[in-house]
Amino acid sequence: MHVLLDTNIYLEDITFSRPDMGALRSYLQKSNSFLLIPEVVDREVKKYVAVEARKSHDQLKSNLASRLSLVDKALTREFLTEKLQANFDDFISRMPRKSLDFSDITTEQLIQRSLEERAPFLKSDKGMRDTIIWLSALKELQTLKPGEKIVLISRNSSDFGTDNQLKQSLQDELKDIGREDGVVFFNSLSDFLEAYEKPIAYIDDEFIENVIDPYMSHYADYDESDLDIDPERRGSLDHTIDSVDYDGYEIERYYVYEETDEEYTIYVEATANYVVGITYSETEYEYEDGWPVPSEHREKEYESAFRTAEFFIKVDKATNQVTGVEDA
Repeated sequence: MHVLLDTNIYLEDITFSRPDMGALRSYLQKSNSFLLIPEVVDREVKKYVAVEARKSHDQLKSNLASRLSLVDKALTREFLTEKLQANFDDFISRMPRKSLDFSDITTEQLIQRSLEERAPFLKSDKGMRDTIIWLSALKELQTLKPGEKIVLISRNSSDFGTDNQLKQSLQDELKDIGREDGVVFFNSLSDFLEAYEKPIAYIDDEFIENVIDPYMSHYADYDESDLDIDPERRGSLDHTIDSVDYDGYEIERYYVYEETDEEYTIYVEATANYVVGITYSETEYEYEDGWPVPSEHREKEYESAFRTAEFFIKVDKATNQVTGVEDA
């Protein structure tokens, strides 16, 4: 299956170095598939990369290092933009890929869909770029052999779909052109990789747990600053964190990140869980003889916190034995 990523998937990490991007490259190579890149997505990514470069440069200029002239003056906004955009070009150049232009998509098509409020257009007339992505996918789909499919991955739930299900109106459109199952939809790249990466019989939850268990035990020792602690009532009340207790871990996902003739590299994501004791305090006032008298009300609650752990596990193909584990 060929894979089409919406702009929001690329922008989850503008360095394009996430493990799931490496796993996608491995999937495309092994399945003889292409990364489909609509021209509108290419332009959008580069536009947003330029915006992020400007923000990063402005932050750099305003910090202490810049004021003390410790930052190289050659590190201009244009330099950052050029480097980040080149990084994107380099990333896609290492993928089996195919560009999809939109020269055949007419203004008439877009206006008609907008007037009919046909997805991905919304009632507010928003959705032109997503519509171009969808029409580019349909055009490419009609060039493929019967049975070949396109995987569309987007976090844009309002335009394309939710819970890894394409909107019904878009499914109906596929049926109208005789390609009912031609587009498979996912809301995240990780969900797609979990569903379609080639399974390895002996690498299952138990195998992964046995490998990472000694490493996860280190998460019982923590630095409070590493934890994602967000008290539900933080905005309205003063609070202190009294205790943090490790509460085990859960394996979130794993898939083949890379494969050579000799070994597999398995990417694993796990979540270490913690129970956090938080005391909230609130000043209340009672009136005595017409004067407010403050009194402090304290209440202790227990909330959840977590910390994400990521690993690369090396497995020898000949022996099925683990040859190394490192942080991802």
